Amino acid sequence: MNTRQLTRIGAVLAANLLIATAASAANFYVNKSATCGSTCDGTTWAKAWTSLGGIKYSALNPGDTVYIAGGTYGPFSVGKSGTASAPLTFKRATQGDHGSDTGWSSAMDARIIIDGGGSNFAIGIGEAPAYAAQSNIVIDGATRYGIWARNAMYGVRAAYGANKLTLRYLEIGDPGTYKNGEDGIQGKGDDLLVEYSYIHDNDSPVTHGDGIQWFGGNRVTLQYNIWKNNGQQIYLGEGNWDTVVNDVNVRYNVIYNRGGGHYNGIVLYGNNTQSGRYLNFYNNTFDLESKSNDGFNSVFYPIRGNATINFKNNAVSYANASNVQYTADSSNAYDNSGTYVTWNIPSSETGRVTAADLGFVDQANANYRLAAGSPLIGKGVNVGLTRDFDGKAVGSTPSIGAFEYGTSGTGGTGGGTVTTLQPPTNLTVK
Repeated sequence: MNTRQLTRIGAVLAANLLIATAASAANFYVNKSATCGSTCDGTTWAKAWTSLGGIKYSALNPGDTVYIAGGTYGPFSVGKSGTASAPLTFKRATQGDHGSDTGWSSAMDARIIIDGGGSNFAIGIGEAPAYAAQSNIVIDGATRYGIWARNAMYGVRAAYGANKLTLRYLEIGDPGTYKNGEDGIQGKGDDLLVEYSYIHDNDSPVTHGDGIQWFGGNRVTLQYNIWKNNGQQIYLGEGNWDTVVNDVNVRYNVIYNRGGGHYNGIVLYGNNTQSGRYLNFYNNTFDLESKSNDGFNSVFYPIRGNATINFKNNAVSYANASNVQYTADSSNAYDNSGTYVTWNIPSSETGRVTAADLGFVDQANANYRLAAGSPLIGKGVNVGLTRDFDGKAVGSTPSIGAFEYGTSGTGGTGGGTVTTLQPPTNLTVK
């Protein structure tokens, strides 16, 4: 048998394996209102598991999806891994996906609250009782903020490690009774993706709460999120342990404060001395409520490690920009006077925009979309991104900040149809 025949046989076997994996993927169900008693095995809505703690991981295989009906549940610990090609998915069930299912009721299409009850985590990846790293996991709220993690020390915790963890459409945090004790998200591992989520009010001064503290890993992507009133909004790497992050993309986020115990924006321990490594911060909007030039509420504080940070197309107001000068910065915009002044604006930056008003629709109420005539419209540099925070198309000359102008992506040379993602009715952004 020659090499070409062996190659063909190998390709056929690989294809068959992928088909078999896809065919064997199964769906399971959780509904706190199910009444199946001892016969509940999670295989149908009529026989759904009644709690997240009741999921039988021995029944799950890579590629399976666990659909969860709306309601309030206790702490959720993911105790099994998927594979790189077949992740294990936990997803809020919606009428669109399940309207014709036997045993389904439209009332089950409701928000999921995962209440930690004051325990160590609301959502744990490899936490008790497994106490082992779990990887290739997707937690999906199905629509923006469809799953709310609250009332624990950590909203989401993966302290034992989680590679290829995706967190999508979550709300993590609470400003009052259900406040988390420390971080919104904490853990370590490669290939972290956090998107379309609202991480807020993780700001305890006792524990130094942060929006996210990811101790180390490669290929970390944070995109299309709102970060509000966290002690430090984004903390990547850990100086005390000499752990770093590489290959970071932070793009199209709104990062702002209104009250609370906040004190910094991004803390970064990075090391991209190897060829091809990157730390990219593109098209974010910063409003950190920096009321004085006291060194706090900095966009970056500190910057440590041997990192080259690409900082482009970001809108910065009401913040301390002193450490931006240590980045590879270009085409950012800074408010330079009045209530929302930015302290320590870089004195030399290619394509820099400075203005007394950056032209947001309503900054006082945290609406950072661009008003007509905004000096940010079409003033960015092409960094290869295609959709803004609202889903509008981004053209070859993007706007600065997290939003293109208009309702159809016509800022710069963009075009396309808006696919706006609405916040929940209980979310007040102010």
